[in-house]
Amino acid sequence: MKQCLLTTSLVASLCLIGQAQASETVLLDKCGSLVDQFVFVLDASGSMMKSIGEVKEDAQERYDELIASGEYQARVRPVPPKNEIIDSQRRIELAKAFVERTSKVVLEKNNITSALYTVAPFTEVLPLSHRSHDDYQKAMNEKIAEMEVFGRPTWFGQRGQAKFSEKLSAKSAFVLVTDGHFDLETEGKVSPIDVLRKFGEINPTSCLHIVSVAYTPEEKKAVEALAKVNACTITVELEDLMLNDELFNGFVEDVFFKDCSKVAVIEIQDLYFDFDKSDLTLDSVAKLEKALKVIQSRDADEKIMVVGWTDWVGTDAYNAKLSDRRANAVKAFFVERGIDINRLTSIGQGESMKYNNHTEEGRHMNRRVELRFDQ
Repeated sequence: MKQCLLTTSLVASLCLIGQAQASETVLLDKCGSLVDQFVFVLDASGSMMKSIGEVKEDAQERYDELIASGEYQARVRPVPPKNEIIDSQRRIELAKAFVERTSKVVLEKNNITSALYTVAPFTEVLPLSHRSHDDYQKAMNEKIAEMEVFGRPTWFGQRGQAKFSEKLSAKSAFVLVTDGHFDLETEGKVSPIDVLRKFGEINPTSCLHIVSVAYTPEEKKAVEALAKVNACTITVELEDLMLNDELFNGFVEDVFFKDCSKVAVIEIQDLYFDFDKSDLTLDSVAKLEKALKVIQSRDADEKIMVVGWTDWVGTDAYNAKLSDRRANAVKAFFVERGIDINRLTSIGQGESMKYNNHTEEGRHMNRRVELRFDQ
């Protein structure tokens, strides 16, 4: 088991990333950068200025009240245990540490365009551009700190609604760090659910994810409502992310960037040939160009077995030839692009039963090529 330290120096924890990758199978589409740009959206409202220890005590009291009244049935209250380092901070401070840490990790892997917005009220602290970790660190220490004296409720407002209603030109990940403590009673405020719904409708290839700093039952309920708006939303607890390196790295790999330099098996789907020819289609070539970048990121002496598969449609003889053809075409492609032929072997395995052949999706996933790396 490998030990890792959080870059924020908040706590020490354990991570198993290297061990997990050693036996991991990953779709090629999940390797490398998963988005073209990302945006942090930081809740800078008055409730975010409370200390986490204070909020935990409030949450504990509210759950006790609900249990006493019979409105809450669970025996275990969903309030995290006390943590001296975490509890001494305000929620906004932990949120800032998360933005600093995440920007450092992601931008070291891929310097794509990014931005930092706030809600309560909406501001563009760092407009979309090629940013550095230093930009985020400076913004956290200066611009966000200047906003903390205001005791605002969380709200989007008309400017926020307008920004989230824009059509994005690139596949994006928005990461909203919030406690869910939204106030909709004042004139001019808009429903965050309506804002996120509109965002998803206009930008179907982009996702808004939620990093929750909610502790009380009311806050958690609000965050759960936000999380249900868009199907692609990933919701995680901020305290858990900052205490658990494995969870943090998993979040980064699910949202921003997946490092496949140590993955054992990579699956490549949708590899097709031009009709009645041995030439790969342009879409297939594009996929293999991405796979080539993964190979180039790995040990230059590493052996690679290219394994071709088909679904169960067709005769055994036909599928055996087709799977072999797929594997050989992929091997030839890599050799043409400069990969040492001595590193590569290819084999066709015919019909695959890994995925359900009774469904179109399953048959689609069975028509694949695997790159198996000898680590």
